[in-house]
Amino acid sequence: MDFSGVDTSVVYDVAAAGGFMFKDTLSMADLPCSRLVEVPRSVSSCRAWCGDGGMMSDDGMLIPSGTECPPIYMHCSTVDTEGELAYDFVQLRKCFCRMTVVLTKEEFPFRLGLRGNVCGYDRQGRPLAGDFYCPIEHVDGIAAVNVPRQSDATLVLEVWSEDYGLVKVFSLGEYVDMISYDWNAPDLEDMTVYMDYAHSRITISVEQWDKEYIFDITV
Repeated sequence: MDFSGVDTSVVYDVAAAGGFMFKDTLSMADLPCSRLVEVPRSVSSCRAWCGDGGMMSDDGMLIPSGTECPPIYMHCSTVDTEGELAYDFVQLRKCFCRMTVVLTKEEFPFRLGLRGNVCGYDRQGRPLAGDFYCPIEHVDGIAAVNVPRQSDATLVLEVWSEDYGLVKVFSLGEYVDMISYDWNAPDLEDMTVYMDYAHSRITISVEQWDKEYIFDITV
């Protein structure tokens, strides 16, 4: 495994046939470098990652309910290791979207929550189907949450009242899908969501895009 393109401490592992598993950690002092791993003749699954918050396992990464996606950078590849020598160039990719929610009024007596159907990643780095829910704390009209890659448009932003429970749901995944945001991009772009609760309006701005997208929601 070639780590010459990595500039931060990483954990990496290699899995192969017969339950083979090799795992190691590289510090900044070790980089840049390459590592040779002897594996059974088969197809090998190679991974490297950082920023997982301790959520990564041999099978993938599961985000506990009530928790945002960690700021994870990840490399996943499948390598043919039937021959004498195989090569894997490690490229860490940004596998989370930092979503900032800006409220049009700082006086907002409600709680926010983000709900979806992706709860992590499998070993190949693909979105893992499962319930995702994360409460979002807002301070001075601003909140932020890390979102994993999405596989559908079911992501919703919920508004909760202490007295009345769930009072409004914004179909955020559908709006993001309508602006052609690419959840399959190698590195996920961050976005800002401006929420005008009183007028049921959502405005979405994606980092480094030169346009804002406005959605007026009919309730």
